[in-house]
Amino acid sequence: QILAPLLERVRSQLKNLYAGRAYILREEFSQTSDYNILSEIDHFITKALNYGAKSPDVKANEAICAFKLRKDLKGAKAALDAVKNYKEPSWLLNYAFLYAYEGKLDQAYRYYSKAFQLPIPDSTIIPQCEIFIQDVINEEDDKQHLFYCLGVINFKYKCDFVSAKADFLKFIEGTTSMEFPKQHAIVKAWLEEIECSQKNIYG
Repeated sequence: QILAPLLERVRSQLKNLYAGRAYILREEFSQTSDYNILSEIDHFITKALNYGAKSPDVKANEAICAFKLRKDLKGAKAALDAVKNYKEPSWLLNYAFLYAYEGKLDQAYRYYSKAFQLPIPDSTIIPQCEIFIQDVINEEDDKQHLFYCLGVINFKYKCDFVSAKADFLKFIEGTTSMEFPKQHAIVKAWLEEIECSQKNIYG
Protein backbone atom coordinates (compact mmCIF):
# COMPACT_ATOMS: atom_id res chain seq x y z
CA GLN A 1 0.00 0.00 0.00
CA ILE A 2 2.85 2.40 0.77
CA LEU A 3 4.54 1.67 -2.55
CA ALA A 4 1.35 1.84 -4.63
CA PRO A 5 1.25 5.66 -5.01
CA LEU A 6 4.95 5.75 -5.86
CA LEU A 7 4.56 3.03 -8.48
CA GLU A 8 1.60 4.85 -9.98
CA ARG A 9 3.64 8.04 -10.27
CA VAL A 10 6.46 6.13 -11.95
CA ARG A 11 3.99 4.54 -14.37
CA SER A 12 2.51 7.96 -15.17
CA GLN A 13 5.94 9.48 -15.75
CA LEU A 14 6.99 6.63 -18.04
CA LYS A 15 3.70 6.85 -19.93
CA ASN A 16 4.20 10.57 -20.52
CA LEU A 17 7.87 10.09 -21.40
CA TYR A 18 7.15 7.48 -24.07
CA ALA A 19 4.15 9.39 -25.45
CA GLY A 20 6.18 12.59 -25.58
CA ARG A 21 9.03 10.92 -27.41
CA ALA A 22 6.59 9.50 -29.96
CA TYR A 23 5.07 12.95 -30.47
CA ILE A 24 8.48 14.49 -31.21
CA LEU A 25 9.32 11.68 -33.62
CA ARG A 26 5.96 12.15 -35.35
CA GLU A 27 6.99 15.71 -36.18
CA GLU A 28 10.19 14.35 -37.73
CA PHE A 29 8.27 11.71 -39.67
CA SER A 30 5.88 14.30 -41.09
CA GLN A 31 8.89 16.08 -42.59
CA THR A 32 10.79 13.05 -43.88
CA SER A 33 8.35 10.10 -44.30
CA ASP A 34 11.25 7.96 -43.01
CA TYR A 35 9.95 4.49 -42.10
CA ASN A 36 12.82 4.01 -39.63
CA ILE A 37 11.40 6.92 -37.64
CA LEU A 38 7.93 5.42 -37.90
CA SER A 39 9.23 2.16 -36.45
CA GLU A 40 10.64 4.13 -33.52
CA ILE A 41 7.26 5.82 -33.04
CA ASP A 42 5.61 2.40 -33.01
CA HIS A 43 8.08 1.25 -30.36
CA PHE A 44 7.41 4.18 -28.03
CA ILE A 45 3.66 4.17 -28.62
CA THR A 46 3.50 0.49 -27.70
CA LYS A 47 5.31 1.24 -24.46
CA ALA A 48 3.05 4.23 -23.73
CA LEU A 49 -0.05 2.12 -24.36
CA ASN A 50 1.29 -0.57 -22.04
CA TYR A 51 1.41 2.07 -19.30
CA GLY A 52 -2.17 3.10 -19.95
CA ALA A 53 -1.80 6.04 -22.35
CA LYS A 54 -5.15 6.95 -23.95
CA SER A 55 -4.76 10.52 -25.21
CA PRO A 56 -5.90 11.51 -28.74
CA ASP A 57 -2.27 12.11 -29.78
CA VAL A 58 -1.26 8.64 -28.66
CA LYS A 59 -4.21 7.02 -30.40
CA ALA A 60 -3.56 9.00 -33.59
CA ASN A 61 0.04 7.75 -33.60
CA GLU A 62 -1.19 4.22 -32.91
CA ALA A 63 -3.53 4.50 -35.90
CA ILE A 64 -0.79 5.83 -38.19
CA CYS A 65 1.60 3.04 -37.22
CA ALA A 66 -1.11 0.40 -37.66
CA PHE A 67 -1.84 1.69 -41.15
CA LYS A 68 1.60 2.61 -42.46
CA LEU A 69 3.62 -0.26 -40.99
CA ARG A 70 1.08 -3.08 -41.12
CA LYS A 71 -1.77 -1.90 -43.39
CA ASP A 72 -4.02 -2.81 -40.46
CA LEU A 73 -7.12 -0.76 -41.29
CA LYS A 74 -9.15 -2.44 -38.57
CA GLY A 75 -6.51 -1.61 -35.96
CA ALA A 76 -6.22 1.97 -37.21
CA LYS A 77 -9.97 2.50 -36.99
CA ALA A 78 -10.11 0.91 -33.54
CA ALA A 79 -7.44 3.34 -32.30
CA LEU A 80 -9.39 6.33 -33.67
CA ASP A 81 -12.71 4.97 -32.38
CA ALA A 82 -11.25 4.99 -28.87
CA VAL A 83 -11.01 8.80 -29.01
CA LYS A 84 -13.98 9.52 -31.27
CA ASN A 85 -14.61 13.26 -31.48
CA TYR A 86 -16.70 14.78 -34.27
CA LYS A 87 -15.64 18.25 -33.16
CA GLU A 88 -11.93 17.58 -33.61
CA PRO A 89 -10.75 18.26 -37.19
CA SER A 90 -7.67 16.05 -36.93
CA TRP A 91 -9.80 13.08 -35.94
CA LEU A 92 -12.23 13.73 -38.79
CA LEU A 93 -9.40 14.09 -41.32
CA ASN A 94 -7.78 10.85 -40.19
CA TYR A 95 -11.05 8.94 -40.45
CA ALA A 96 -11.81 10.53 -43.83
CA PHE A 97 -8.52 9.18 -45.16
CA LEU A 98 -9.21 5.64 -43.94
CA TYR A 99 -12.59 5.65 -45.68
CA ALA A 100 -10.99 7.02 -48.84
CA TYR A 101 -8.26 4.37 -48.78
CA GLU A 102 -10.98 1.72 -48.82
CA GLY A 103 -12.56 3.42 -51.83
CA LYS A 104 -15.51 4.71 -49.79
CA LEU A 105 -15.34 8.22 -51.21
CA ASP A 106 -18.87 9.22 -50.19
CA GLN A 107 -18.08 8.65 -46.53
CA ALA A 108 -14.65 10.26 -46.94
CA TYR A 109 -16.19 13.41 -48.43
CA ARG A 110 -18.67 13.69 -45.55
CA TYR A 111 -15.85 13.56 -43.00
CA TYR A 112 -13.72 16.03 -44.94
CA SER A 113 -16.69 18.40 -45.14
CA LYS A 114 -17.27 18.17 -41.39
CA ALA A 115 -13.59 18.88 -40.72
CA PHE A 116 -13.56 21.91 -43.04
CA GLN A 117 -16.52 23.42 -41.18
CA LEU A 118 -14.47 23.52 -37.99
CA PRO A 119 -11.60 25.86 -37.07
CA ILE A 120 -8.22 24.25 -37.82
CA PRO A 121 -5.85 26.37 -35.70
CA ASP A 122 -2.76 24.26 -36.40
CA SER A 123 -1.58 25.37 -39.86
CA THR A 124 0.55 22.21 -40.26
CA ILE A 125 -2.37 19.76 -40.15
CA ILE A 126 -3.58 20.15 -43.74
CA PRO A 127 -0.08 20.05 -45.31
CA GLN A 128 0.66 16.92 -43.27
CA CYS A 129 -2.53 15.33 -44.60
CA GLU A 130 -1.55 16.17 -48.16
CA ILE A 131 1.96 14.76 -47.77
CA PHE A 132 0.57 11.60 -46.16
CA ILE A 133 -1.92 11.04 -48.99
CA GLN A 134 0.67 11.74 -51.69
CA ASP A 135 3.09 9.28 -50.07
CA VAL A 136 0.43 6.56 -50.19
CA ILE A 137 -0.29 7.30 -53.86
CA ASN A 138 3.44 7.12 -54.63
CA GLU A 139 3.77 3.81 -52.80
CA GLU A 140 0.62 2.12 -54.11
CA ASP A 141 -0.22 2.36 -57.81
CA ASP A 142 -3.78 1.15 -57.29
CA LYS A 143 -4.69 4.11 -55.05
CA GLN A 144 -5.08 6.74 -57.78
CA HIS A 145 -8.56 7.48 -56.41
CA LEU A 146 -6.86 9.28 -53.52
CA PHE A 147 -6.24 12.19 -55.89
CA TYR A 148 -9.92 12.87 -55.25
CA CYS A 149 -9.03 13.63 -51.62
CA LEU A 150 -6.21 15.97 -52.59
CA GLY A 151 -8.56 17.72 -54.99
CA VAL A 152 -11.24 18.09 -52.34
CA ILE A 153 -8.73 19.59 -49.90
CA ASN A 154 -7.47 22.06 -52.49
CA PHE A 155 -10.91 22.93 -53.88
CA LYS A 156 -13.11 22.98 -50.80
CA TYR A 157 -10.68 24.04 -48.08
CA LYS A 158 -7.71 25.86 -49.61
CA CYS A 159 -9.55 27.35 -52.62
CA ASP A 160 -6.46 26.53 -54.65
CA PHE A 161 -8.20 25.98 -57.96
CA VAL A 162 -5.02 25.37 -59.95
CA SER A 163 -3.89 22.49 -57.71
CA ALA A 164 -7.45 21.20 -57.39
CA LYS A 165 -7.79 21.03 -61.18
CA ALA A 166 -4.53 19.07 -61.46
CA ASP A 167 -5.63 16.63 -58.74
CA PHE A 168 -9.11 16.14 -60.20
CA LEU A 169 -7.71 15.48 -63.67
CA LYS A 170 -5.38 12.84 -62.20
CA PHE A 171 -8.37 11.28 -60.46
CA ILE A 172 -10.32 11.14 -63.73
CA GLU A 173 -7.33 9.74 -65.62
CA GLY A 174 -6.38 7.20 -62.94
CA THR A 175 -9.83 5.75 -62.25
CA THR A 176 -12.93 4.79 -64.22
CA SER A 177 -16.52 5.97 -64.11
CA MET A 178 -17.47 2.33 -63.51
CA GLU A 179 -15.54 2.36 -60.23
CA PHE A 180 -16.63 5.78 -59.03
CA PRO A 181 -19.62 6.94 -61.12
CA LYS A 182 -20.84 9.54 -58.62
CA GLN A 183 -17.41 11.06 -58.03
CA HIS A 184 -16.60 11.20 -61.74
CA ALA A 185 -19.81 13.16 -62.37
CA ILE A 186 -19.18 15.49 -59.44
CA VAL A 187 -15.53 16.07 -60.32
CA LYS A 188 -16.43 16.92 -63.93
CA ALA A 189 -18.92 19.49 -62.61
CA TRP A 190 -16.27 20.92 -60.29
CA LEU A 191 -13.80 21.12 -63.17
CA GLU A 192 -16.35 23.12 -65.16
CA GLU A 193 -16.81 25.39 -62.14
CA ILE A 194 -13.05 25.87 -61.89
CA GLU A 195 -12.83 26.59 -65.62
CA CYS A 196 -15.54 29.26 -65.34
CA SER A 197 -13.88 30.90 -62.34
CA GLN A 198 -10.53 31.01 -64.10
CA LYS A 199 -12.12 32.61 -67.17
CA ASN A 200 -13.71 35.24 -64.94
CA ILE A 201 -10.35 35.96 -63.32
CA TYR A 202 -8.12 35.91 -66.38
CA GLY A 203 -10.68 36.84 -69.03
